[in-house]
Amino acid sequence: MQAATVDPSWYRAALYAGDTCSRLNDVQNAGAWFAKAIAIDPDRETAYRYWGDALFHAGDVNGAREKFVQAVVAEPYGPNPPGFELEQWAQRSGHQLVKRAITRPDFITPNGVLQVDPALAASTKDGRSSWIVYQQYRVAHGARTLNQPVVAGGWSANAVLSPSGYRHTIAEEHAALRAMLADIDAKIKDGSLNEADLDASIRNIRSLDQANVLGAWIALNAADMGIRTDYADYRAIHRAHLAEYVNAYLIR
Repeated sequence: MQAATVDPSWYRAALYAGDTCSRLNDVQNAGAWFAKAIAIDPDRETAYRYWGDALFHAGDVNGAREKFVQAVVAEPYGPNPPGFELEQWAQRSGHQLVKRAITRPDFITPNGVLQVDPALAASTKDGRSSWIVYQQYRVAHGARTLNQPVVAGGWSANAVLSPSGYRHTIAEEHAALRAMLADIDAKIKDGSLNEADLDASIRNIRSLDQANVLGAWIALNAADMGIRTDYADYRAIHRAHLAEYVNAYLIR
């Protein structure tokens, strides 16, 4: 507490002051300190998670849920994924975490050109052939595989990556998926495809798009290294939307 007074911008001092209060069962003061830590850096998950633990042990199940959701939104890809705490909360409170069954077919690009999978092209009855539209969109924007394993660029002294060259972004992925869905809709409209026969993954993507949460699904459930690098910019604009997605679509 003295350290936090001397340096009000020191995240760990506020965090550990809150943790100490929590261990002394002083939940009110713990929350005040955790709130200070979050104000210092709202994009670190630790204070949300510690606060959620304190609230849960004090019997505030709904308050704990809110903090664990905020932890997921703050840092979904950390070395200790905050989703683990949310999963524990779900188990203890009679809920469950649900991930929609969505599989996007991989692709390869010999010499920078999409190699169309003949089996995929032949899958016209369930709509899977429309994934080729998705793949073509991605390749036209620089993708060479489904997932981007490494983002080229340089690291600053503060470990901030500045990407160079192609980077898979949430906006690109969203646009590519919507191009695929537009192709699906056109085929349903002209009668060449029956909506009832749609592949399960495509049905799930359509439902997410119709609910306006497809971008959040991409950010949290379909992230590669490119999207992870893009996440901070997306979170800055869509923090509340991401929390709504976790609450409405990942928790049951």
